[in-house]
Amino acid sequence: MAVWNINENLDSCKWYTNRFLKNAKDCRFRVRDEGVHDTSLGKIPTVFLPKGTKLYRKASGMNKWWEKQFPSNIVSGGVWFTSTEEHAGWLPGTIVLEYQLKKEIVLYFIQNLNKFGLGGGKMTGNDFIQTYGKFLFENSEVKGYMGCNECEIFVLDEDIPSAFHKIPRVISDIGLKFID
Repeated sequence: MAVWNINENLDSCKWYTNRFLKNAKDCRFRVRDEGVHDTSLGKIPTVFLPKGTKLYRKASGMNKWWEKQFPSNIVSGGVWFTSTEEHAGWLPGTIVLEYQLKKEIVLYFIQNLNKFGLGGGKMTGNDFIQTYGKFLFENSEVKGYMGCNECEIFVLDEDIPSAFHKIPRVISDIGLKFID
């Protein structure tokens, strides 16, 4: 299977964020095509996210919890990361953590979550997981999804310890350069 950059396809994760064709949003995903999985939602493309891939997550800098444990989310059953520092969402009082994969993982590739919105409505990553997660990940080798809506990568809690190096790097140069 070929290694490809999703952004080189016509059906990519890159688009302009304003009418003057400037400030392109670019997820810069680098993956290996894994084919298509038949699911209860229909056929969904799957990709391998390679070992060594860096993923980003914002966190409160208060107690340095990331030095002692992996991130997790009891409600959703998994954690969202982004493919770039810029998309991690800098806010006052937060820092951005850079995690690195220690092994390859299989993810669904869902370019636009809104196509799963009930009644044609908007769908966030959390809505998608709460609505369809149980059906998609139960008895599957697929460990999460990757989407273009927010350049997001969702990884199941149970797979984070085996997929990621434990202690992330703290990105300290966050500033106004990442604000649109």
